[in-house]
Amino acid sequence: PPKLASPQGQRAFDEGCSCELKGDVDAAIRHFESALKHGEDPVVLNRLGVLLAMKKSDFMRSQSMLERA
Repeated sequence: PPKLASPQGQRAFDEGCSCELKGDVDAAIRHFESALKHGEDPVVLNRLGVLLAMKKSDFMRSQSMLERA
């Protein structure tokens, strides 16, 4: 698994991944957004962008995240 620079960001990212695996997309998105508050990591931006596109059809936000990644 990827290692993020911030321990708080890492925790939030790990929680988001766990929620995503359980099918709780909304919680996963919240955790990934929380992880970004501790630094813009390309792995987090990518995961969030993919979720927004594939599960929420939020293509504008998704594109923004993926471009920043």
